[in-house]
Amino acid sequence: MRCQKNEQPGELKTGLDSVISDEVLLDNLIEMADLCIFWKDKRRRYLGCNQAFLHYFGLTEVEEICGKADQEFDWRLGSGEEIAVESALLTDGIAVHNYKKSIYAKGQWRKIVVNEKPIYVEDEIVGLLGYFKDITQEASNIT
Repeated sequence: MRCQKNEQPGELKTGLDSVISDEVLLDNLIEMADLCIFWKDKRRRYLGCNQAFLHYFGLTEVEEICGKADQEFDWRLGSGEEIAVESALLTDGIAVHNYKKSIYAKGQWRKIVVNEKPIYVEDEIVGLLGYFKDITQEASNIT
């Protein structure tokens, strides 16, 4: 949410409103986040991600994931339960909160926690937006 313009006399004008659009702010926020952020279409195919996501999987360009589904990568997501979870999200709008799973990244098994929500356009689900955080260290400290 953005602040509304104040049209009062004596208002301090910085010129930032014409330079910093919502899109620019969002792009910068996505890139500076420590979380691995991604978004997918309704067929569960990647449309984009942030630099943290690429780095986590040892990738260099977003084009390496665009148009592909998780099953096309070697991060070995497990039993297929995550396909059912994402399918429910994409058909019924059921958001995913703190879903824990194991993945294989950069030659080792890691534990992550995932959050995803549907993306709506005019009351229709068109994809999903998600992020995950690596909790391997925290999980290993739990006995």
